[in-house]
Amino acid sequence: MKRVAVVAALIATLSLVLGISAQAPCNFKAVEKQQAVLSQQVLVLRTNFLTFWNMAFPNGHARLHDNEAERTSAWNPKLDEEQRNAPKMNDGLGCIVFYKPNLPSLCAPPDVRAQLAMEALREDWENGKVAPKDSLLETIRPTIALTWAEEQTMFCILRPEADYISLGDQLQSCTPKDAK
Repeated sequence: MKRVAVVAALIATLSLVLGISAQAPCNFKAVEKQQAVLSQQVLVLRTNFLTFWNMAFPNGHARLHDNEAERTSAWNPKLDEEQRNAPKMNDGLGCIVFYKPNLPSLCAPPDVRAQLAMEALREDWENGKVAPKDSLLETIRPTIALTWAEEQTMFCILRPEADYISLGDQLQSCTPKDAK
């Protein structure tokens, strides 16, 4: 019940911030801007997670699961010649970042970015289950859950007909069955 209240509050908050309602058309520029902010939060959170992971397991740990290669290949846009020749990095969250002045990043639509972020955060959530008690790795798990819920809210606002995999590895629907 608490999770439903948190998700409802996040939907209400994002709806107010982004100007989204069931009757009004979506303000796509605002959605893109909010997704860019969320993606930055996810990148920082994932970097912190991996740093804390290395602190908790300095000799490595066999259980670390990472499907970044799959996420990276999930969105591969066509690049023009200048983009192909520029130094670049695919962040695995739906953006190709170019390391060349005046060449902006090339990012997937917000729903794709939200879905890739949810997948990455779900991996971190699962990996974090083996965190030693009282470690920094253990303390970051609630932040992973909160950030995942923000991404899930964004994804479901943009794709209400879609299904997704929850943090508990359950297939969920953006629109509850009784609301369809």
